[in-house]
Amino acid sequence: MADPALEGHRMGPQDASVVILEWGDYQCPGCRSIAPVLDELRAEYPNDVAIVYRHWPLTRHPFGFQAARGAECAAEQSMFEPVHAALNRESGWATSVEGDSITGLVTMAASVGVPDTAAFRACVASGAPDARIHRNVDEVLALETRGTPTLIINGVYAASGLSPDAIRERVVEALESARGG
Repeated sequence: MADPALEGHRMGPQDASVVILEWGDYQCPGCRSIAPVLDELRAEYPNDVAIVYRHWPLTRHPFGFQAARGAECAAEQSMFEPVHAALNRESGWATSVEGDSITGLVTMAASVGVPDTAAFRACVASGAPDARIHRNVDEVLALETRGTPTLIINGVYAASGLSPDAIRERVVEALESARGG
């Protein structure tokens, strides 16, 4: 398998000395709890830390796959990052994602500035991003990880279910190592 960090949605500089690869699910409580920590690390080390996000919608989360579709469809309009942040921050979008209804996702996308909500709606409804999402899932399952969120920091598996403090500690260690310290 190629470097899994080359495939995801990168948030942060291309030349970051620390790359945090996250496989996540937008309905995962653990993923939601670490999202602010990852945002803080990027803000604290804007030139040194990048996040690469890959989808792993768990089957036990009924709306996780639709949310992954929404993030992929937003990426087609260069709006992955704001939609990703909103999916992690808010849960109201899930209340109206039942059956074929994607009203909550469209409303959320519009609220963060996705410019063409009609194209967004059509993309989510079409299932066009499904192959990419399935490829993400296949690759993380091949790694035999334990669940979401799965973090890999500079190519080193950092485990699932780390506390925010443990994540911060591992990133700071990786920064020190990258700086030769």
